[in-house]
Amino acid sequence: MTTNEYVSPGSGPSAEQNRPARGADPMTAFRRIPISLIVFLGVLGAGGLALFLARIGAQVLPTCEGQVMGQGDTCIVSSRRNRGGTTWSYEERLDFVQAQSQGVAVGGLLVAVFAVVLIVAVVIRWRRDLAVADQLAGEQAPLTAYVTTTGTTTGLFAVLAFLAGGFGAFLAVGATGSKGTPWIGIVFGALLLALGLLFLWVARPNGCTLVWAYPAVVRIVTQSRIHDVPWQDMQYLSGLGKDAAVWLSWVGRKGTLDIDDKDFFATMRRHINGAVAGVAAQRFEASQPTDFGEITLTGSMLVLKRKSVAAADLSGITLMRDKNGTYYEFRDQRAKVVGLIGVQTVANADVLFDLLAKRLNVGFLQR
Repeated sequence: MTTNEYVSPGSGPSAEQNRPARGADPMTAFRRIPISLIVFLGVLGAGGLALFLARIGAQVLPTCEGQVMGQGDTCIVSSRRNRGGTTWSYEERLDFVQAQSQGVAVGGLLVAVFAVVLIVAVVIRWRRDLAVADQLAGEQAPLTAYVTTTGTTTGLFAVLAFLAGGFGAFLAVGATGSKGTPWIGIVFGALLLALGLLFLWVARPNGCTLVWAYPAVVRIVTQSRIHDVPWQDMQYLSGLGKDAAVWLSWVGRKGTLDIDDKDFFATMRRHINGAVAGVAAQRFEASQPTDFGEITLTGSMLVLKRKSVAAADLSGITLMRDKNGTYYEFRDQRAKVVGLIGVQTVANADVLFDLLAKRLNVGFLQR
């Protein structure tokens, strides 16, 4: 469900040298209807509808240990909580199996409704992406391009929404026929149903993501919206290691774009470093705050999350890895840790640590 199209930028800054290969059109992903995702959701929805049709109005018979009960019969059902067993009349068992059958029907219907909602959302998002493709048709070829679809994310959270919502509906409805404390099943089912609605919200399709790098700006399309971002406003975040996750963002944006092409990211990182370094140096000289994610640098003062620390009080930075992840330890002159910052939360890390080392004499310590 996911496609990536990457065109290598080459080594020089010339647009002619870095022009995408002839015939390569990154907007193809925007024009392509996500038929596989629609079919996937349709199959799941059809399964829920079939379950609903099979159970709605179906005749059910109360049973006791596999035997069909008759009018006036009683049944003793033992459990771990009640070794002596619980006595059920014929009418009580009938109400129980009817509630269970109705719970299955409602759960199946809910899955079908969820599937229809997501299919409609996918089609609406595709039509909006199609309008973006038409709007950008004929644009000058960028230095480098990246595009990816988001069908996998939608499909994954759709399954979670169907499971949580469908099972929650089954528990809530089925519990109405329980004997003793039906409210426990109703409450638990309602919580699962709420979780299913949350997964459904997360599963809403964001559409295709496009990054076009031009000499002056980076054109980014996400959620069917076009953003032209100056290079000096771009930000990158990444982990450490060969397979570390990497993201792009920009000043003023709350979220990030997950980039799974390491070559493309390396190119963007190099260009961002070149554009941001000069601006960051100027802001440093003017004692103006510069945002580096969870670290803000203002002259010789650092804000580590919400804690202010003077650079003169720091002896250095230690890179740490443990079961909780990879992070930077900022230590004072007594080797005491005064700040812990996750590696993947530091934006434009190359520029930040270059400033700290060259301007404030705060570098990395040997472990």
